[in-house]
Amino acid sequence: MLKAAELGATTSVADLFVRVVWEGCLPLDLRAQLNLRLVSQSLRHLVTPQISALRANMLTCILNTAHFPGLGALDLSGSHPLEVTDCRLQQISVLTNLTVLNLQECRLVTEEGLSTLVALPALAKLSLRGCQQISHEAMGVVACLTALTSLDLERCAQLSDDSFRCLTPLTGLTDLNLDGCSQLHDVGLGAIAALSRLRRLRLKGCTEVMDAGVQLLCFLTPLTHLDLSGCWQTTDEGIAALGGLTALTHLDITGCRHLTDAGLRELALLSKLTVLHLAECSHLTDQGTQVLFGFPRLTHLDLRGCVRLSDSALQPLQDLVYLNLSGCAPVTIGWRRVLEPLTGLTELHLEDCVQVRGTFLHLLS
Repeated sequence: MLKAAELGATTSVADLFVRVVWEGCLPLDLRAQLNLRLVSQSLRHLVTPQISALRANMLTCILNTAHFPGLGALDLSGSHPLEVTDCRLQQISVLTNLTVLNLQECRLVTEEGLSTLVALPALAKLSLRGCQQISHEAMGVVACLTALTSLDLERCAQLSDDSFRCLTPLTGLTDLNLDGCSQLHDVGLGAIAALSRLRRLRLKGCTEVMDAGVQLLCFLTPLTHLDLSGCWQTTDEGIAALGGLTALTHLDITGCRHLTDAGLRELALLSKLTVLHLAECSHLTDQGTQVLFGFPRLTHLDLRGCVRLSDSALQPLQDLVYLNLSGCAPVTIGWRRVLEPLTGLTELHLEDCVQVRGTFLHLLS
């Protein structure tokens, strides 16, 4: 990895140069531009992370794509929003080897700019996270990018169920992020459920999703990661449908506050789970958490705000490295015998466990 300020030292090893990362608000002077051009024939990855004020001459040089014929990954996330526009994206369309494009928080990009990306036959990973101008029409363009395997639409708040229906041609998708897409309903989720190769699906904060939509996810048997946190309208009926997703290793149902012991027991076959978030599922009791003992690979468990659990809820879970019991009011000194066997535990949260004595915390140190 090489910083822009170090470009002057690269000209003698240009054949080995594969990556430039801009850090901070560095001006790209004429000398740096010249050096960048000298090494550009071997450049494969160009990253500009978290720059709050990317200067115009820097972006002009970066997007002068004639300099970078072999560029495979371009990260413009965090660039100044006034600089990355539809006109700028037109310059990217000649990068026919591009496989990764990150436009996160490029808030002026619209479907007009995205339409130029159809000239990128190898594009496999695209992030439009936080691109507030992305609308339904833009999804028609995205649907033409049939080589996509990863798509990030987090906080693209204009997208509706009709927008998500447009994604059905993307049959190669394995990773889809729809966090914060507040207009996603069960109908739209039905279209997502047709993407049969999905392995990672994020629906955090999709508050209009209900049981009927979650039940359709049962067809996504390759899923290994599923995030339904904040989908508060989901009940036992919807959660029970996840019991057949036996490939799951990561499941987050934080805030599914209608979940009860009966629904949790329906997940008993998810024996590959390593990470499970049940925070704010306040109806769960010790009887429901008995199902956790059937998850031998579980290393991360979040029970924050599960206010009905007692000291006997976790006794056999000896492989945990992360445990969050914050807000579990019934937690007492009796948890000492539960926690002592957890020799691999590296992170423990007990905030607002009002009955835990100071002497107990001393024993944990």
